[in-house]
Amino acid sequence: MESNKWMGSVLALSALIVGCATGGGGSPPAPPTTTSCMLPPSATNLFQEAMVEMAQLDRVPDGWTPEKCLAVAEMFLDAAAAHDRPFSEATYNAGVSHQRCNDLAAARKLYEQVLHDDPKFHRLACSSCGSELAGSGGQAVDTAIAELERAVQDSHFQNVEALVELARALMQRRGETPHADGSNDLERAKRNLQRALAVDDAFMPAFNQLALYYLERAKESAGDDSRTVSRGAAKKLDAQAIDLALLVASQAIRKDPNYAPIHNTAGLLYVYAGDLNSAVRRFDTARKLDGRFFEANMNFASVNMMFRGFAAAEGAYRAALAQRPGDYDAHLGLALALRAQIDAASDQDPKLSEAESLINKAKALDAKRPEAHFNHAILTHEFKARGGSDSVAALEEAIGHFRSS
Repeated sequence: MESNKWMGSVLALSALIVGCATGGGGSPPAPPTTTSCMLPPSATNLFQEAMVEMAQLDRVPDGWTPEKCLAVAEMFLDAAAAHDRPFSEATYNAGVSHQRCNDLAAARKLYEQVLHDDPKFHRLACSSCGSELAGSGGQAVDTAIAELERAVQDSHFQNVEALVELARALMQRRGETPHADGSNDLERAKRNLQRALAVDDAFMPAFNQLALYYLERAKESAGDDSRTVSRGAAKKLDAQAIDLALLVASQAIRKDPNYAPIHNTAGLLYVYAGDLNSAVRRFDTARKLDGRFFEANMNFASVNMMFRGFAAAEGAYRAALAQRPGDYDAHLGLALALRAQIDAASDQDPKLSEAESLINKAKALDAKRPEAHFNHAILTHEFKARGGSDSVAALEEAIGHFRSS
């Protein structure tokens, strides 16, 4: 039920830099982007129109559709075409537009163009490394960390997106090798999150990742290396550590109550704290704020299953499955929610056939995982082997499913 590390965070856009002036005092500013200097008015106007359209779509649940992603990407590319030199900010944002709809192939093609035009365009690493890690199942973590470290250095430690994504990747790797920046990967992650908040104390992804950092620290101290949470998880963790993580999350929610990922993270923390009522409210808020938030739907459904709120869980699992039709856990979760609502007195309840179909689809997605086989056996034993001429055959079928699990 724990949120995937690469989901729920919103890719940052590259804002237009008007002119080439650098910032004032404090930390050294990031080097100005030369491609946006001396832009013709037509390019500037097209770029700003695309930025406005993108911001409006981000504010609307389910605002991003494949058609909208393509249209906004074309707006940014039109802005790039209106400039007689490479316009990396516009090309980058066109890639982000495609990534909003998970069209990673189109996004990567544009990111490669940006890298060719401007090898030190430091925002690129945040998007390309994140998508590469997601696409590789986390196997590309070392490469991602190296690229993100380069992006951080190129930006003079001012790129908050790269700092947060670097922290996220370090928390995923969890290496113990000492480094000049920290004794292990978790310590390095914390330092980079602190740097991000020092640059921008209202940057919500940094708050969100910092809350997750404190959760990971609490789990580490309790010897819990699991990726999921359960009803009894709170008994194993230090209450003070969870309270610290909740404090970070609550501060972030006060800063921006419309940032969906922080509500999802707060929900996870409340599950670990044993407060399931607060958890389900936070998950529900997250999924309402962002209709594309797969993890929030899955978490809302999972907690409702604990409450025996099977109808609510069914609705959330259906929403999650619509977002990721190839997800094993969404198929199995919906099957379990349906199984709990089957009319035991009826032999023709359509929920029975749908639940069995979903379990079969889950097995087809990953035949090696035992959960679907086990639950298929339970479904067969509970609803098919209830007497009658076919009961013996049904029991034998159930035994076969058990043996496969």
